[in-house]
Amino acid sequence: MDANQPLAPAPMGSATGVASPAPGTRTVPLAYPLDAGGGRVVGEVTLRRPRVGDTVAAQRGASSPAEIEVRLVSALTGLPVAAVEAMDMQDYSAVQQSLREMVGG
Repeated sequence: MDANQPLAPAPMGSATGVASPAPGTRTVPLAYPLDAGGGRVVGEVTLRRPRVGDTVAAQRGASSPAEIEVRLVSALTGLPVAAVEAMDMQDYSAVQQSLREMVGG
């Protein structure tokens, strides 16, 4: 398989062994699998609903709006910041859109 070719996302509820997401979460299929650290490669990420404290924590010590957002996505997905930074931009745009939809923006 060519690492630069997008994968077709598995349909939700398929026999992938992935549990259904919790209420209030959004699962975003990734066109380009991501090394999530520790040798774990993921083909989708699930964001939980953000809380005010998540935003406050993401802002601490951040030097730009982009850094705040990366820290927030890291907190909401459980991915390390380095993994979020390594995410393909097409996939990151889909994550951003899901986040905007979750907060009503």
